Amino acid sequence: MAIHTKSICITEDCSERTLELTQTITSVLDPVRETSRRDWSLESVFDRQLRNACPLASESKVLVQLKDTGDHYELKPPTETQNKVAVYHLTNNPLNIRMTWKESSFIYPHLPVYPMVYAERYFTGYGQERGGLTITIHNRNKLSPMPVIYYDSIPWYLKLYLHTLKIEGNQTDNIIQNMYYQPSIDRGRPTVIEAELLIPADSIISLSLDFDKVFLKYTEHRPDANRGFDVGSAVLTTWIPESDRNGLRIYTDTLLVNLPTPDFSMPYNVITLTCTVIALFFGSIFNLLIRSFSVVETMSDS
Repeated sequence: MAIHTKSICITEDCSERTLELTQTITSVLDPVRETSRRDWSLESVFDRQLRNACPLASESKVLVQLKDTGDHYELKPPTETQNKVAVYHLTNNPLNIRMTWKESSFIYPHLPVYPMVYAERYFTGYGQERGGLTITIHNRNKLSPMPVIYYDSIPWYLKLYLHTLKIEGNQTDNIIQNMYYQPSIDRGRPTVIEAELLIPADSIISLSLDFDKVFLKYTEHRPDANRGFDVGSAVLTTWIPESDRNGLRIYTDTLLVNLPTPDFSMPYNVITLTCTVIALFFGSIFNLLIRSFSVVETMSDS
């Protein structure tokens, strides 16, 4: 989920301006994994239908991208199509968009299809004290360099060091055009990195940073502490030359980091040992306090 703001001029001389807010929610679903088919519908994906339009918007529309869908599909209910995009205007009537293909099962292509610009992000290093973060950006455009805006938000429990920033690749000159860096505050805010990059044509660029892992309080760990902590994906925004799109937004994979984890069985061991010692001590003292002692006279054998 993201909120984008843009200042728009109302008059020609921009003496009056207005602020445009755009909220986006991105979700990636894979129906093939569950049913081995590409068929989907709003009700099967979101467990509900669209029953009304947004009361605050002047118009509400649902767009269905029909590019790279093939020729053997069926889209219901039928609607108008503009540049391989199906447009549905929302009203107060329920709407359940369904898309099916005339195939028994879907087979993924053997060779993946990569976009003109794509990225890979991963952790480096070993151990539970320190590590590194690396992002590799690929530019498959063989004619011209590509402008890319790299945005990343790192949780506060990973302490990044900006002076360890390294750039590796075929051409490393003037890669970073501009950069904004906001350091983290413990338990307050994450580290934010936003950089304007210029990736040379037909090249691969890697950016790496070192970090230290913070020791968390035992109360800050989740119930499944040994699983690790999730780190959200980074966002890359680029503009493809001679394209009608306003921009191409690319999301990297999410990461999983292991932090120093205490032995959560130790409190149980301490409690059991302490209870055992207290029980033995209390039992002995209580037995001595309530026991009555008496002198027993023995008869002689006379």
